[in-house]
Amino acid sequence: MDTSETEKEIIHPTSQSKYIKQAKNATSKANAEKQALNAIREKIELERVKRINRQKKKLVAKKGQEHLQNQAVVDHRKVQIETM
Repeated sequence: MDTSETEKEIIHPTSQSKYIKQAKNATSKANAEKQALNAIREKIELERVKRINRQKKKLVAKKGQEHLQNQAVVDHRKVQIETM
């Protein structure tokens, strides 16, 4: 131990437990904040996936509607050709 250290520089055992408790509380708070951020990220990701799925469904429905319209035109043309 360095002889230049004074007794004031040495942390008293009761003060040590106080600092340890503060460090544990800070760690717990940081972990809680980390968990909250992860939950927020998961919620954002879930909403993003839901939005993408809704867009895909709309696109599929639109493509299906276009296909039905095109098929109706083709069927109409077949009828016209057959009646000629």
